[in-house]
Amino acid sequence: MKNNRTTTIAFDVDGTLVIWDRKSGRQVPNYDIINLLRFYNKELKCRIIVWSGGGIEYARQWVDKLGISAQVMKKGAITPDIAYDDENVELGMVNINVTNADSAPVSVQHALSQGNTNGS
Repeated sequence: MKNNRTTTIAFDVDGTLVIWDRKSGRQVPNYDIINLLRFYNKELKCRIIVWSGGGIEYARQWVDKLGISAQVMKKGAITPDIAYDDENVELGMVNINVTNADSAPVSVQHALSQGNTNGS
């Protein structure tokens, strides 16, 4: 029997979709994660959620600014299949921490290929 259920994947904003650039002192897009989000959305047809501890409007501003196709909602409003965050949180069925101790993005594909969903 075929499973027609759509996989839901949530992405946090700060530290995940956008990261702090120490040189410029500004938040900049994290294109590794944004490209991963777009792959899930376009190629795998997943339901994409973007949320932030900064609130719905803050998340919506970044979705618009980054040109992301996603539903915006309150952080933790649902339990997605996969949750990407820069903090050690348990918001999804599978939780992937996208930073290392230096707050630099890690290769999520490398972490997954190693069977590591904590990003370390």
